[in-house]
Amino acid sequence: MSYRCTICERVFEDCEMESALEISGGRGRARVPITYLIDGNYHALRKVPVRKQQPQAPAPEPKEDTDLLQATLSVLAELPTPPTSPIPGEEIKTELPQVTLEEEDEPSLTVMGSAWRRRK
Repeated sequence: MSYRCTICERVFEDCEMESALEISGGRGRARVPITYLIDGNYHALRKVPVRKQQPQAPAPEPKEDTDLLQATLSVLAELPTPPTSPIPGEEIKTELPQVTLEEEDEPSLTVMGSAWRRRK
């Protein structure tokens, strides 16, 4: 059985616990960690739970359905190709319109600006 210190996260085995001196805790059903003095250091130890390994069944090999695969490929080959432009005969514009900023005499009014003007 092994124990893990809740302070330093070190794991102790049974052979190391033979020289340990129990100081407090661990009585009854209380979940208080047992405090030990090991090699001049204090350790609050809890039992490390043992997890049972469940046997895993080998994974089945994937099956290929060649008939379904051939049917899918034939349907995809029969599909028409999509047109390159949204409307036949019309070209797609790649140029962006030019935007010019006009200087305003009065800046646009924001919520904070409006609140500042109404502060009386």
